Amino acid sequence: QTLDSYLNASKTSKITLIEVNPVVVEAERIMYKRNNPVDNPRVKLIIGDGYEFLASTNESYDLIVLDVSNPLAVESSYIYTQEFINIAKSHLKDKGLIAWWNFYIRKLLYDRINYGTLRSVFPYVNLNHAEYSVFYFASESPFFIELSAKDIEQMDAFEKQPFLVNRISKPLLF
Repeated sequence: QTLDSYLNASKTSKITLIEVNPVVVEAERIMYKRNNPVDNPRVKLIIGDGYEFLASTNESYDLIVLDVSNPLAVESSYIYTQEFINIAKSHLKDKGLIAWWNFYIRKLLYDRINYGTLRSVFPYVNLNHAEYSVFYFASESPFFIELSAKDIEQMDAFEKQPFLVNRISKPLLF
């Protein structure tokens, strides 16, 4: 749904989609019998690991969207680390943005760790809660995302504490 929503909202001419699980791609093809977003000519599909892809490409992006599963899932846990965020940052164009979706675990500690990990790399970070999701946005440049008073209050509280940073060498979420 993330790809479909972005294709409908954006005039971007090229989207690189990295999917680690080929079953997800096949499920998309079954779910969207017509107008399958994965088969859209603007989409370059790569079956592989997002971490490995970004670590090995020379491409730069205006936007990197991370739509990964729960940070406690072994196959995606390293995506939630400072090391990966540094790699992703190195592939952002000037004024580029990372948009990171996460299933809302409803634990303040997870939000604090994810926020702190992003803030250890980026000067501008916002988080935005929805009913079953939390969205994190990060950039080197200021940007505007409408936030609730509760989210602003939570970020202010995080800023007043030492950042908890998830690292491969010192995991906090695994």
